[in-house]
Amino acid sequence: MRKLLAFALALVLLFASAGALCAEAPVGMASFMAMATRSSAGKTVVGLNRKVPLFWFDGKTFFICEIETAKTKDGAEYKKPKTDKEGKPVICAPSSKDFTKKALQSLTSGIYCVLEPQEAVAICVRLENTCLYGVFSKQGAIRFSQIGTDRATKIGLTKPNMVYILDQDYNRLVLSLGNPQKVVSQEAPNPDTADPEKCLGIKDVLPYECLSFEQLGRGHLQIWTGKEEIVSCGIRSSCPQVTAIHQGSVAASLELLCAQLGCSLEKGTEQNEFVVHRFVSLLWEKPETIELRLKIGQFVGSVDGKRLDFPFPPYLDQKTKKPMVPLRAFCNALGARIHWRALDSSALAERFVRK
Repeated sequence: MRKLLAFALALVLLFASAGALCAEAPVGMASFMAMATRSSAGKTVVGLNRKVPLFWFDGKTFFICEIETAKTKDGAEYKKPKTDKEGKPVICAPSSKDFTKKALQSLTSGIYCVLEPQEAVAICVRLENTCLYGVFSKQGAIRFSQIGTDRATKIGLTKPNMVYILDQDYNRLVLSLGNPQKVVSQEAPNPDTADPEKCLGIKDVLPYECLSFEQLGRGHLQIWTGKEEIVSCGIRSSCPQVTAIHQGSVAASLELLCAQLGCSLEKGTEQNEFVVHRFVSLLWEKPETIELRLKIGQFVGSVDGKRLDFPFPPYLDQKTKKPMVPLRAFCNALGARIHWRALDSSALAERFVRK
């Protein structure tokens, strides 16, 4: 893997002057690489030598490699990334007249790709009169499909030869091919302090019906404001009093969060006190945990003995008499990343995966 990444970096330096996309990326936007493999139907076999990527992003530059048709020993044709005499990738240069044609051939050739590492969630590429999108699957594969120019405009791809990358934290990076000045990054706003209707989530952008927790490569808990149901690791179920709007912020059931995120919950030694443990290790003879303590009606709690301030105090729901806690503050305290989606007023809370 180290040799592969080193090779990719060498290619970046070599071809940076070929008119490829060059721009500074925001902090946290991870690099990735797509290697060619078989198509889904198994009919189109392409070169897979782990040396020539179909496209890659090194954190600053997005490259697309040309493809060419080759033949096997028995005369059968197949497609593979194009290389020069020295075995180096032939880059689709945005400045060339036939860039759109070559880029379109590369990204719509039916090639699936193995991604190393799997960090980004989705990629959109705007060419002359079309826009292509690809969503990373949990198996680390991607395949491009076409979307309308109206959706491309919505996400900021208003001009040809632009690429849009979305990472797992829903930060977006818009890069203009051939224009190093065009860099835009955005993080979805916190609905606790901003208008959630302005939150731009991935499903608002891409017409991909099954994009959810499993697409991110890990289990997630999906909850909706105003609905008594949840989806946990793809399984939908009914749950009374999942969330509520309390003092302008979102509150969620403490028992539900602990049960679904993989935490233990017990009553503390003091009145109205609850203790939450998140196990971060399976070494049960010496388990590593994060301890969260909170009290009903108290603005201040603690995480591993350190002070934790809540936007509003945990409280008991009037109907169920069950404890409710600030959703974002609770998840952040235990290290569970949470993503907000304006399209269906839902939140994705990352489940804990024990290692």
